[in-house]
Amino acid sequence: MKNQMQFIRNCGLVILTMSCLLTGCSNAGKAGIKAMEKEDYKEAVTQFTQAASTAEAKGKKENAAEAYRGLGMAYYELKEYDKVLESMQKALDDGVQRTAELYNIMGVSAMQQEDYESALKYFDEGISYAQSKDAVNASKSKKEVDYSDLIQEMRYNQVVCYEKQENWEEAKNAANEYIADYPNDKDIEKEVEFLETR
Repeated sequence: MKNQMQFIRNCGLVILTMSCLLTGCSNAGKAGIKAMEKEDYKEAVTQFTQAASTAEAKGKKENAAEAYRGLGMAYYELKEYDKVLESMQKALDDGVQRTAELYNIMGVSAMQQEDYESALKYFDEGISYAQSKDAVNASKSKKEVDYSDLIQEMRYNQVVCYEKQENWEEAKNAANEYIADYPNDKDIEKEVEFLETR
């Protein structure tokens, strides 16, 4: 599995910080962001859980959504993938801004739980979002974001998901499309060699 989580972590922290500034998140939300920056993920879980609970009690869905996004990111760092998916789904349900990074985190988390069907769905949504007008509009309103590396990572992970499902035809198709777009990626060569035996 390709992994560019430093990029995702940095983008996620920027998004959390911007959202916190825009929505006026609670002190617990700000403390959660600070804990993430210090890589104190257990403290971040505590703070984001408190922020989500407070926001829900006050009926502030937007703030709760951002707290759940932060909670999902903290759980990701702790490798508690079931909780990542639960937190990110709550964030989506509460109306969090959809991002390619969010869907990638969900896809990787589903892969870690060997739920390859869900992972493929999340990667599809992430790629679609990254290529959509919404992503272009969001990047214009904030900082310009180049999703090309993230799209490449998600497409590679799709090949792996198809392999894990033993869906050899889809894996071969996805690998061939990947090679056509990324001919210099040496990692895919191993996958292609493996697929040739199937």
